[in-house]
Amino acid sequence: MRFPSVLCIGAAAIDRIATTEARPARLSTSNPGRIRAYPGGAARNMAEALARLGVPASLAAMIGADSDGDAILASLRGTGVDVTSVQRSSVHATPGYLAIHDGGGDIVLGVADMVAAETAPAALVLDALARLPDALVLADANLGTPALETLARSGRRLAACAISVEKSQRLRPLLGHIETLFLNR
Repeated sequence: MRFPSVLCIGAAAIDRIATTEARPARLSTSNPGRIRAYPGGAARNMAEALARLGVPASLAAMIGADSDGDAILASLRGTGVDVTSVQRSSVHATPGYLAIHDGGGDIVLGVADMVAAETAPAALVLDALARLPDALVLADANLGTPALETLARSGRRLAACAISVEKSQRLRPLLGHIETLFLNR
């Protein structure tokens, strides 16, 4: 079966997840547990998942010119994701996400440092759209207003992932342009 290509635009990050042994986690003190780090970011995750399912997937994202950015690119090698539209920033670090979960797996706190994704220029979006004129576009709300507005004006089929309660507000002005919207609680 032939699938249409999908252009994923948004965050590529390093996720660091800490899980306490205790449930609930004890606040204001150190909790025994485990810490894992792995490539993440909503757009990166979606692009990799699609590629592993046999869907032609491309990623457009801003990452830093740092070891975390190197790790993200290395993780995508061999998955089939086209990373031609991934740009490296010499100003901002690769995005990062830190979450603390309790022993039952419930999130206690999450912190997202997505400055590189939030400041991705409209040119990154325009270049990626021009390279893939027939691709379905799947964007995440880690993008800032200029990039999201550029997507809305493009006239392309657009799907979007809200990411969080806070970031979902960035999509409100674009709702008339979004064909499919992904949300969670």
